[in-house]
Amino acid sequence: MRDGRLPYALRMALELSALRLLVACVGQGTITDAAIERGLSQAAASRGIAALEAELGTRLLRRGPRGVVPTPAGNRVVVQARRVLAEVDAVRTVVGSDGRTLRVGYAWAAFGAHTDGIRKRWAAEHPATRLELVHVNTRTAGLAEGIVDIAVLRVPVDARFLAVELGRERRFAAVPADDALARRRSLRLSDLEGRVVVTDPETSTTTASLWADGAVTIRHIRDMEEWLDEIATGGAVGTTAEATVARHPRRGVAYRLVRDAPLIPVTLAWWRDDEARDARSLVDIAREFYDTASTRPA
Repeated sequence: MRDGRLPYALRMALELSALRLLVACVGQGTITDAAIERGLSQAAASRGIAALEAELGTRLLRRGPRGVVPTPAGNRVVVQARRVLAEVDAVRTVVGSDGRTLRVGYAWAAFGAHTDGIRKRWAAEHPATRLELVHVNTRTAGLAEGIVDIAVLRVPVDARFLAVELGRERRFAAVPADDALARRRSLRLSDLEGRVVVTDPETSTTTASLWADGAVTIRHIRDMEEWLDEIATGGAVGTTAEATVARHPRRGVAYRLVRDAPLIPVTLAWWRDDEARDARSLVDIAREFYDTASTRPA
């Protein structure tokens, strides 16, 4: 313990219950109160502390008429014990043993106009599990990075992940609000030819393949804010999924339906060999919203 940290092998050998008992003793100030907190008899708590001190080869607590106080070594052990216990609790939270959270990643616009409805429906039908939306601007929206349990995607992913389609969204053009194209109710892909088209190469559904070779100039940007800035200032145009229109209105940017563009599949994806708990329930709820939307007029 020269560096103030428990050696790995020793840390693994110590009983977590003994560490929790030690932390409780320091927090409560008496072994009696710590025993009550931990659901032990006073005798069992005293034996637990004695065994821990014997394991470490040092005294951790000083007993006095008013309770216990940690020794210098005890203070160092308590600091490390709290870290270890916090890490253990974090692991339990991730796997769902200390409360349930389904973390859903998205890169740009989550479920678009359906986002609030899906969250409200989820809360009503799954009150024990919190649905947490996490914005991660990567191709898998945090799934490959281990940040989320499941991801809303509009781009293809590799075979490591299972992607279940929820529905399809229309493609919209984003043009400067003072551009002549903004005065039209809808556009065609050919109306954007000759323009600079901004796109995020990692997460965007817009690629040069939507046009003939050389018909547009592709300029790469890094995130949604930069994309909107480039368009609002009149330097470029873009295309995007319908969800963006609902979630990212912006002064200076006009969205117009692109009539001849292919629809964009929206999927929920998770690791193929580790299906997220409640993933199928979220698929069912989201599909209902997308199915209802598909009946609207173009």
